[in-house]
Amino acid sequence: MKINKTILGLLACLVVAHAFAVKPRQTKVYMFGFGVSFLDSVAYVTDMQLVDSVTIDDHTKFLQARALYGIQLQTYLKDSMHKENMTCVVYFNEKKKKVERLYSKICKKYRANPSLQFSILNTDVFRFHSEKYEAPVVSEEVEKAGKAKGKKGKKKEKQK
Repeated sequence: MKINKTILGLLACLVVAHAFAVKPRQTKVYMFGFGVSFLDSVAYVTDMQLVDSVTIDDHTKFLQARALYGIQLQTYLKDSMHKENMTCVVYFNEKKKKVERLYSKICKKYRANPSLQFSILNTDVFRFHSEKYEAPVVSEEVEKAGKAKGKKGKKKEKQK
């Protein structure tokens, strides 16, 4: 029983250590945005763009601060096009070919719908800009709480 707890504890430590060991990296990605309104049958798609200095998590392959890129498009549509309640999403990849396939698939699907007003936003009209990603900071209280739990666990094991 003691061995099982020790092994489980070591595995948990390895998982946590691995999660903190993976560092995000800055790179260039190809991306495009898609915004749709479910209230008035309007959809917008941006041109595919190369965005420099974005941060990608190597472990998950996710774009860090990805919600901020969708908010950029949403803000543009709200301010410039006077479109409220737009749902915006950003598609991205480091490989241009993958983004091109997804871009053509989405354009084909929404152009085929006659009840939907579909528009493409050119890069001279809208352009994504890099968002600064700041890694979450662990406060001293959280670190102290983690260390205190570790010490309590060691004391209990010594008593057994």
